[in-house]
Amino acid sequence: MSSSYCTVDIVGLVYIVGGLNEMNEELQSVDVYNPVTEHWTQANDMHTKRAYVGIAVVNGFIYAVGGWNEKDGALPTVERYSVSEVNYHCVSKYY
Repeated sequence: MSSSYCTVDIVGLVYIVGGLNEMNEELQSVDVYNPVTEHWTQANDMHTKRAYVGIAVVNGFIYAVGGWNEKDGALPTVERYSVSEVNYHCVSKYY
């Protein structure tokens, strides 16, 4: 079971982003739950492994902001997930 992830609901689907796995390794995975069909699928991975990530939905995009990983420490980067393109794009550093 993973932990330290973030969740968001967009277009009726629940996205679970990043976190830590059972061995406390950071994840770059994005899992999607459909509550109507009760099925899980996996979206494309983020570019960066992120635990303790912040998530927001703006104008139909999911933004993964900051977080932490063992390799880089605190992350000053933002990735944007396009639901229509089913892909993440690096968009910015914020400091």
